[in-house]
Amino acid sequence: MQNLQSEKLIYGITVTRDGRNDDLPYLVYVPAYDGYARGETIADALERARDFIGMAALENLISQRPLPESEYFVPQADPGQLALLVDVNLRTYRHLFESQEVIIRPVSELTTPDELLSRVAVISPCF
Repeated sequence: MQNLQSEKLIYGITVTRDGRNDDLPYLVYVPAYDGYARGETIADALERARDFIGMAALENLISQRPLPESEYFVPQADPGQLALLVDVNLRTYRHLFESQEVIIRPVSELTTPDELLSRVAVISPCF
């Protein structure tokens, strides 16, 4: 996988208020990856779009496929849409794919929850 130390990507997106989903009414389209994200608010939808882009970009890197070029222009938006640029720092997502040492011990060795937590070096979300 390429070195991600300074990987920052910028892509154009469009945000639409979609009345079909009351829980997540804001729909973000990311043309560079031909994908969507939804959110409760515009800010939430943008954060979810960043997560989508970060994961899609890392998937491309792992599969040795090229990343779409960063874009520095706001895309065309239809009436009722908001067109924006969103930036993504791939270092934020790198930990999901780094090698980590895993030590498996019998539960009988652990006596308290504090002891269990003291033996956990890294807690990473699993998607």
